[in-house]
Amino acid sequence: AYSGTDKLLLYVMFLSGCRVSEALDIRPSRISPSGQVLLRGLKGSDDRVINIGSMARYGVDNIILASYDIELRSRFSMYRLLKRLGFSQYFGESPVPSVTHIFRHMYIREQSEQGIELTTTQRAVGHKNINNTKHYANGQRRRSGRDKGNTL
Repeated sequence: AYSGTDKLLLYVMFLSGCRVSEALDIRPSRISPSGQVLLRGLKGSDDRVINIGSMARYGVDNIILASYDIELRSRFSMYRLLKRLGFSQYFGESPVPSVTHIFRHMYIREQSEQGIELTTTQRAVGHKNINNTKHYANGQRRRSGRDKGNTL
C-alpha cells in the first residue's frame, strides 16, 4: 500500500508531466484552497501552475496535509514506489535509464496524440528547448554513443 503523500506525488506527476524533483519540491504554501499548485521550475525551467482541483474528492485540506510529508521522500523512494507499482513495464524491454520519467513520457505522448501544439506542451512541462519535447513526443530516449539505434 502507499500513503496519501505517495498518491499526491503520483497524481501531480501524472497530471502535469512534471519531473520527480519538481513534485518533491511541492510545499503546503504553494497549494491554494482551490487546488492550484505552484511547481517550481527546476533544471532551468520556468515556474508553472497546475490545477489538481479534480482531486476534490480527496479534499484540498488532505492534499495540503499530505504535502507536509513530501520532504521525507527522495528520488530513490519514488523510483522504488514506481517499480513496486509495476510502472517499469510501460517501457517493455527497452533499457530506459529511469522509470521516474514515465509520467513525462506519458503526458507528452498523450498531448501529442491529442494534436496539442508541441510548443504548448513544451511550456506545460517546462522544457527550454523544443528538441527535448520532441524527444518525448517521438517516443525516443536519449542516446549514448553505444546505443544509437534504440528507441522506446
